[in-house]
Amino acid sequence: HLLLRAKGIRNLGVLGHEPSWPLLVKAMDDPHSDIQAVALRSLASIRARECFPVLLERLQAVVLRDLPAPPRQVLQTTLASFELSCSPDLLPLLRQDNWKLRFLAIDILRGMVYRSAAADPNFVLSPRILMPEIADLLVTDLWRDPSAEVRGRAGKVIALLPHPRSTTVLHQLLVDPHWYVRQQTVMALARPRHSNPSIIPGIRECLHDSHWRVREAAITTLIALGKRGKQALYASFLTSHAHAIRDQIVEALERRGLIGTLIGDYGEGGEG
Repeated sequence: HLLLRAKGIRNLGVLGHEPSWPLLVKAMDDPHSDIQAVALRSLASIRARECFPVLLERLQAVVLRDLPAPPRQVLQTTLASFELSCSPDLLPLLRQDNWKLRFLAIDILRGMVYRSAAADPNFVLSPRILMPEIADLLVTDLWRDPSAEVRGRAGKVIALLPHPRSTTVLHQLLVDPHWYVRQQTVMALARPRHSNPSIIPGIRECLHDSHWRVREAAITTLIALGKRGKQALYASFLTSHAHAIRDQIVEALERRGLIGTLIGDYGEGGEG
């Protein structure tokens, strides 16, 4: 009986049967965790717009009232699988005084954004895609949230935001007191639109960061930014007096098979 119910619930997701979302939501109250998990996977497949606020309310109840089911992380992942057209519903949570709720909202938003951006290296969060109120909140409040977890996730989203304040805010996040925020921001800049003189110097400075994970992220991002990024990386290698930094750059280049390019470029006068 349990297996038949699970199969039926799974099939609703496979078929993408939107009208069934209330039944799937009800299945989250099933005493069997396997049924709950299958129901959430089906809801993530269907992505019915009307279902999003219902799941969001359930997530708040799980967090604030310590409800045991469904598991918070699974519910959070399900919400992040919805389209960005649902993101306006996150605005009240992004403005919450409770940092746990702000964290949940920004984490879901980040998941939505990067799922949409996965297939397009030039993806940007235009006002048509992300409501201006959320964009403004990101560059005024969320980037300087008391929680490093919130700031780090905000940086990931701001990196895709063509907002007049984005570059200024990103530079601030690159020198954030917490290494996690600096690392997440540097990683988010590994996109073609950031291969420009306004942001590369800030990434290059992260090569001298006190935390090795931030330095590693800066190396990876500069390589991903093509010619300009690699030139900045090579220049840092040649001018740095810190052996640890030079060694880390060499190791990263060797792993990617680029050490020969470094030698060749500067053997020809640094034009590569």
